Amino acid sequence: MSKNFLKWGPYVLLLLVGLFLYAGIFKVYAFTDAYDYVYSASQPDFINVFLEGGRPIYGWIIKWSYINFYSLEELSFLRFFSLLLSFSYCFYFYNYILKEGFDQAASLLLSLLILLSPSMSIKILWSVLWIMPLITLASFYTGVLLLTYYKKKSPIHLIVAIVLGLLVLLTYQPLFTFSIVPVFLYWFKERNQKGIIKIGVVHFFTYALYFAIFKSYLFVYDITPQGRASISLDFIDRVTWFLSGPLLKSFTWNLFFVASGFRWVFRALVFLSVLILFFKTYRSTIKSTIINLLILIAFFFVSYLPNLLSTDNWMSYRTMDALLFLPILFIVCTLTNGLLNRQWSYAVLSLFLIISLFMAHKNINSGFIDLQVAELNAVKKKVASVNDVQEWIIVPAPLKLVREEKILKRVITDEFGRLSTSSKWVPEPMLKLVLRSLGRNEDVKINIKNANEIIPDDPATIEVRSLFLTEMNL
Repeated sequence: MSKNFLKWGPYVLLLLVGLFLYAGIFKVYAFTDAYDYVYSASQPDFINVFLEGGRPIYGWIIKWSYINFYSLEELSFLRFFSLLLSFSYCFYFYNYILKEGFDQAASLLLSLLILLSPSMSIKILWSVLWIMPLITLASFYTGVLLLTYYKKKSPIHLIVAIVLGLLVLLTYQPLFTFSIVPVFLYWFKERNQKGIIKIGVVHFFTYALYFAIFKSYLFVYDITPQGRASISLDFIDRVTWFLSGPLLKSFTWNLFFVASGFRWVFRALVFLSVLILFFKTYRSTIKSTIINLLILIAFFFVSYLPNLLSTDNWMSYRTMDALLFLPILFIVCTLTNGLLNRQWSYAVLSLFLIISLFMAHKNINSGFIDLQVAELNAVKKKVASVNDVQEWIIVPAPLKLVREEKILKRVITDEFGRLSTSSKWVPEPMLKLVLRSLGRNEDVKINIKNANEIIPDDPATIEVRSLFLTEMNL
């Protein structure tokens, strides 16, 4: 096998897998907030909601991303750019862990799994999240800088790490959790308990500094924070929610649209694998084993810390990058570290990769792109079939339509397996953008009705449910 193939082969494979999985991003579609942002980004108060949520940088990025867009066709540029950023992140991640001593196969496997992760998928598929792969990379690099500071006692690395961490937090708080991944890898290799604690102090200090900045600008500009930006003091409630919700979901990986029983079996296998492999790896004195177990548990909690501290009980895969990755990372690291038979370990991991690839393809296409494209096409065909009218009536699709019609087994949070019009703020901008694309008058009256209301039998009535099912040939 040539040296050039060994050097460039992994990058080519990552590119090919990514292009295969995400080829559909070039189709014409949008998803929930993207419809609204095309219209509302130019409004002076657009970023207020981002300021209230502690994400001012994200607000400005989205405002200037969308302010020049006129049609839905243009959103594919943002999705493509997000894919390029994802490749950059995967390339960097691959090189980093390769330099940290992991073999090429394990490094490539983990990099591929990042592309297959539903957390990364939603960032590529949903144009309002296009900047997030870059923010995830910045977060990861923050952890690298903290490790460099700890190893070299370099103040400049500490300062840059804190500043970069603040920028990540002011953009999208949950992604700062990915900065613990290089620290997790360091703990796995070195078993340096004191080092982890010292790095953890800086990590929490960055959170505290961010919170002070957030509260300061709220006070200066007299802004009321969003409810989810408030901190919960009910420790038991938050821990219970975390264990029964986000942590349980993290053990499911990307197996969304499979039988419930299979999902529970897979969760149990992942959980037991982490537990068994931990005790096989960290067999030492009772005291050391207990400390390392507590550190492992702490990593899981810290991987979802901003959401764990919040009063908000909503969870989504776009915020679960670190939490979703940690169980898989631990299993891959232990299996490829000579703990078990090498051939057997790679056989198991290869099977896991194949299943993950198959499920990612289903999640991305059947669970997302196909639904959004069909919904938009259904509305567009209906509008095109009717002459100009003074008023349109639109009946949005119910949230659980795809499950009720047995198209898919379930709706996954607010991201996979649902139609955009099920969000109440979507039907109007969607219809206006459809009218715009057809050269029609978009400044017409739009009446949005619920399915349980009396719907007039009128050519200008857009009943999304039936139109979508027809478009899907159901």
